Amino acid sequence: AFDIEPMLACLHDDVRFENIAGGVSNALTNGKPALAHLARQSAGLFQTRSQTVRSLRFEGEKAIADIVFEAVLARDIPDGPKAGATVCFSRPLDS
Repeated sequence: AFDIEPMLACLHDDVRFENIAGGVSNALTNGKPALAHLARQSAGLFQTRSQTVRSLRFEGEKAIADIVFEAVLARDIPDGPKAGATVCFSRPLDS
């Protein structure tokens, strides 16, 4: 729903966010303000998007979520997919 404020409300001020797609880290933020900036910046890239949590595990004080991300692009990505294309990112769950 691109409703960023409620998403941020449930996160710790020291949240660390890292996006890993295809085994490559392509986004990393530290702290709620940095994540808010990334979320607002990226919202305009998509017509629609959904994220589904496939698994959640805890390691000490860390929570690690495996998420399937699907979206329809609102604009062209340089040297990549064009507006209207559907993109999907997920990784196989460990067996």
